[in-house]
Amino acid sequence: MDGDLQPKPRGKPQFSHLSNAETELRELVAEHHDATLLELCELFAAKTGNWVSRSAMGAALQRLGLNRKKNIAQ
Repeated sequence: MDGDLQPKPRGKPQFSHLSNAETELRELVAEHHDATLLELCELFAAKTGNWVSRSAMGAALQRLGLNRKKNIAQ
């Protein structure tokens, strides 16, 4: 211990490739409305070159209010 009671500085802020990709996400969901989260991650990586996790993709879709549920009436 060095006797300093000050808290340590916070870590680096987390960056997400999905934060500025609203247009790309809306296009992917419109084109592939019945894709799984993993498939959307793969499509996003193919389109932008940036891989994101399933949980990040799910959170981004929820923030945008995009519904991934299949329409069984079709």
